[in-house]
Amino acid sequence: MYDGPGALLFDFLVRPLGFLRFYPLEKELRSIKNRKTLEVGIGTGIMAEYLIERGFDVTGIDSNEQMLRIARDHLSKKTVLVHGKGEDLPFDPLTFDLVIFSYSFHHARTPIKFIKEAYRVLKKGGKVIILDVYPPIVGSTPQTAMEGLAITGFINISFRRDFTSFIVTGKKL
Repeated sequence: MYDGPGALLFDFLVRPLGFLRFYPLEKELRSIKNRKTLEVGIGTGIMAEYLIERGFDVTGIDSNEQMLRIARDHLSKKTVLVHGKGEDLPFDPLTFDLVIFSYSFHHARTPIKFIKEAYRVLKKGGKVIILDVYPPIVGSTPQTAMEGLAITGFINISFRRDFTSFIVTGKKL
């Protein structure tokens, strides 16, 4: 979808609006003390920039090489970027304090696999945040996200939305 020139067009159109889209996360982000973060579906790195500016140590994964190339141009060399899929994360268990899906959950063919993998790589007490488009795209509904978190074993599951986004969060026991 975003291969070749599509990735450049995506970055050109979305980057100027990026920080406005992430403002609803401020409350959740302030509550996170340990900040080793995995962004699943990092795209061109817009959310990662936002997180890094707020003191998070970000690792990103994306299945689109062109998006990752653009992200490499925008992010510090310290930021680890990995080519891979959210359904099969190439990270050890109990690695991250935060796993965030920033407008990538709707790309999941099997959303429960995304969530199970997030649970596996999260440390105990870690948090997952699913931020995606609202009204939802098929397969990425808030209901799907909340049910997936509950089935997987997350606690303190919450949901809220604004005009363009929904946010579902959960904590790993």
